[in-house]
Amino acid sequence: QPDTKAPFVSNISAVSENQIQIDFSERMDSLSTLNISFFSLPLLSVSARSIEWPQLNRLTLNTSTLIQNTNYRITLDGARDCNQNSMQPYTAFITRDVPDTAQTFDVLIHEIMANPNPVVALPNAEYIELYNRSNRIVSLNNWSSTDNGVTAVLPSITLYPDSFIVLTSLNNAAFFTGKARAIGINRFPLLSNDGERLVLRDANGKVIHAVEYTDTWYRDNVKKNGGWSLELIDAQNPCAGAENWVASSSLTGGSPGKANTNKSTVRDRKPPLLIQAYPLNNQLLRLKFDEPMDSTTLMPVSRYSIAGNSGVISVQPVPPFYTEVLVTFSESFSPQSVYRLVVSDVTDCAGNKIAEQEFADFGFPDTE
Repeated sequence: QPDTKAPFVSNISAVSENQIQIDFSERMDSLSTLNISFFSLPLLSVSARSIEWPQLNRLTLNTSTLIQNTNYRITLDGARDCNQNSMQPYTAFITRDVPDTAQTFDVLIHEIMANPNPVVALPNAEYIELYNRSNRIVSLNNWSSTDNGVTAVLPSITLYPDSFIVLTSLNNAAFFTGKARAIGINRFPLLSNDGERLVLRDANGKVIHAVEYTDTWYRDNVKKNGGWSLELIDAQNPCAGAENWVASSSLTGGSPGKANTNKSTVRDRKPPLLIQAYPLNNQLLRLKFDEPMDSTTLMPVSRYSIAGNSGVISVQPVPPFYTEVLVTFSESFSPQSVYRLVVSDVTDCAGNKIAEQEFADFGFPDTE
């Protein structure tokens, strides 16, 4: 069946003071796209144009300088897709905002549609919704979403405080028009119906948020079979697992691009527990906690001590959930000896401090 659907602009943004990036809903005819009609108010001149190869769905324009925090009215026309369907004239406003550096948990994986079929009332499309819960303007340019080893790199998207963006596949982005702000992503991961780990990282590879969902999180044997999304209940408790997620209550099956239907308060006031200290060699311990930890509080070497050992020389929290940390000591452990590791002043993700003098005993086996 021939393609007669017109392409459209799925995202347009100022990625630097001299560049505008335009994402299309599908592969485009390169010649017509490079010669697209461009007009702006205030006026901008275009010095160069390039289209991303081989996807052919992203056009970059090198322009005269965009003034910071100024609205530009952009009008585009004349581009065609690979089947020569012409786009409708397009007008949008863009601003060269100066984004802030995002901190951990500023942007959250907020809703997951892993199994859209059978459809309730939303598009038959898997999606992940991100939510900026902070007061910062955040650029998602070159951020990544990883799903069981498959990594999708995000385009230049500006996410304002208390706003949402829906990530989906390139082919499905158009179905959200009029329903939610959505962007099609190259290599958008195939979400498992049964559950898996999702990790959101910034452009430097820092973990911003991670979720490892299962189909038990729906808490509903009917909804887990398809058509309903999983929603985060309390955005102020981003590290919580099953207790902070539930199937959507929306009559449409989900709430992409808007506040979750089950928004409520789920607080964690329980201090974390150190549940294991395991020697990996005669100087290196792997510590395991019963819940995700605040990685910044795990870093100081003074937080760990063993009687009779002169101290710690390095600490490495293990992403993405930071339930484990690798601690290297300056002195070797003696075979057939029992040691007591004491941990102090570390906190979980919710800010609860570990009990005073929390400890775990371990032994180092005889290697002979």
